[in-house]
Amino acid sequence: MPKDLDLTNEEAVGNYLLSQASKLEEITKEIAKDFHEIGGAGMTWEEYQGYHNAPKLKTPDNYSIPEPGFKEGTTRLATLKLPTEASKWQIQISHNEVLPMKKKTPF
Repeated sequence: MPKDLDLTNEEAVGNYLLSQASKLEEITKEIAKDFHEIGGAGMTWEEYQGYHNAPKLKTPDNYSIPEPGFKEGTTRLATLKLPTEASKWQIQISHNEVLPMKKKTPF
């Protein structure tokens, strides 16, 4: 990015971005990978799309902010309400990275 580019000038920034389009396309082609190359926790493309299209939870609509529980070292959510598109809650707690779960994964 040029040092003299005025980031407060919307037109100048837009023109700069457009001037870099071919470079961005070149970089994308070099680093882009096919879905099967990145892995998807054993998911098919359709399952992966379904996982990422899951309804987003919002506070306070779907859950309350965590608060201290009744017992020492516990936390509670006073309110839990499913999004209209959902049929049940699923939760997983781990000290390690949690991979995406397939839809309708039994616990």
